[in-house]
Amino acid sequence: RRVHGDHGLASSTGSSMVRTLAVVLFLLYPGTATVVLRTFQCSTFPGVRGSRLDVDLDIVCYEGPHKALVAAAVLGLVIYVAGIPAGSFLYLLTQRAKHLGSWTERAALSPAERASRDALFAAHNMFFVAGFRPASWYWELVILLRKISLVCIVVFVHQPLPQLYTGAVFFSVCLVLHMHMMPYASALLNRVEGSMLLLTLFTLLAAIIFDVGFDAQWTRAAVMLTLTGNGMFFTWIINLFLNRKSRRVRQQ
Repeated sequence: RRVHGDHGLASSTGSSMVRTLAVVLFLLYPGTATVVLRTFQCSTFPGVRGSRLDVDLDIVCYEGPHKALVAAAVLGLVIYVAGIPAGSFLYLLTQRAKHLGSWTERAALSPAERASRDALFAAHNMFFVAGFRPASWYWELVILLRKISLVCIVVFVHQPLPQLYTGAVFFSVCLVLHMHMMPYASALLNRVEGSMLLLTLFTLLAAIIFDVGFDAQWTRAAVMLTLTGNGMFFTWIINLFLNRKSRRVRQQ
């Protein structure tokens, strides 16, 4: 009995450590990935020899000290930038196999047994899957990839207008995927996330209209629609927050 108790304690401690490590790594991920990727962000200037590192124009890219920085950045890309999403995905696959069995075994489960095992999987992996539908157990990693994709757009697409076009295409894809999957268990969260993606897309399109230099009427209309949309969205979010807080106070 003591052996089983010690084994359970060790298993619980191990799971807690994995969750804590995951929280820390995910919180640090966008900033660390940005630092790593900026090592490759170089620009050329007329009359200046070689390309220069954007964060320090005294450094010539791929020469001298920059070679050591590139070597360290490549290691960071493999271990951290690519390793965190890949490692997390493999960990979740292992957890699903542990709690739900193989694909063949899952197909043979009754709906009630499948729901029970999905709940057990979610209980052991709350950081990754809390708030998502069972079929969207991987969506936290999709959000992580969305963050790193935005970092790549900012770092590697230098000119403002190409950045806006790339961002508009990117958020269009994100919106379509979100509308197709509806990953959250809460319909309200799906509406909030979809509205946020749509509003971001409209903001980028308005910025494109402004930057391209359409006539004044189009520009004013785009700016007004963007400001109105942002105002309505934040008013809606504040209203949701106040309503929920009011309901909790009444329940108490």
